[in-house]
Amino acid sequence: LIVLSDVERTMAARRRRQQQEDEVSLVNGSDADESEILGDDDIEEGEEVDGMESIGDGDGETTIAGANNSNSSIERGGLIYQGPHSTLQHNPQLREIGHEAVWSLSTAKPGNGVEQIRDGSCDTYWQSDGSHPHLINIQFARRASVSCLSFYMDYSLDESYTPKKISVKSGMTHHDLTEIRLVELSEPIGWVTIPLFGAPDPLDVLILQQQESNNISTKNTPLRAHFIQISIISMHQNGRDTHVRQVKVYGPRRGGDNTSWMMQHYHVLPEFQTVEMTQYAAIR
Repeated sequence: LIVLSDVERTMAARRRRQQQEDEVSLVNGSDADESEILGDDDIEEGEEVDGMESIGDGDGETTIAGANNSNSSIERGGLIYQGPHSTLQHNPQLREIGHEAVWSLSTAKPGNGVEQIRDGSCDTYWQSDGSHPHLINIQFARRASVSCLSFYMDYSLDESYTPKKISVKSGMTHHDLTEIRLVELSEPIGWVTIPLFGAPDPLDVLILQQQESNNISTKNTPLRAHFIQISIISMHQNGRDTHVRQVKVYGPRRGGDNTSWMMQHYHVLPEFQTVEMTQYAAIR
């Protein structure tokens, strides 16, 4: 009886997937070059990326099919799915804000912790080491506007370690968390983006007054929170531990030509432009 190690199974799965991609390339010929994924440098300012604007209302449980090798973004059930590529397409009006937060995990195997889900490589991963639910905690020093969470998962490599049901909670601290999204995945391969919406924060009195005076709709406003918790409730094939390869947090982009757009859609107050007024920007 020959027992394959995790490394050997991973390498075998990669070889099988590479062979499939080579066969597709031979059939399609030169068309494969036109389907390369776009990075940040390939997207012009203000250009919309297909599939990133239609994001649904996000109520209740949602299911997304994962066995898809397409380069384009696909919106299903309130989630945005992209194929197995290391570069994530995103709306150019959003920016990655994960570096502004403190990350922690409920459990982790040595060498497979926070660094691995934030290193920008889809070949590394976080592996939990305990009973589920497995938790990813994201804590910001001040309230942050969060538009979506993006995860990279690969069922073809991780199999029973792949998350199946994910709950997203938010609050001021881990003592007052409220569930805002509950999603169910089906053998995901690639990037899965979960849009996050929230009601206007009652603490933003000036922003609420501005909305009322300008008749601005509060639908689909970004989530405002100090603390976000990602809870992995169950895995495929009733697995015990989980693998998550990358996690990214996106919020609305500030400043530049997007200031008026931000004020209208994300209810961000304008920033002071002079030194004399900047001293009143914070209460000490």
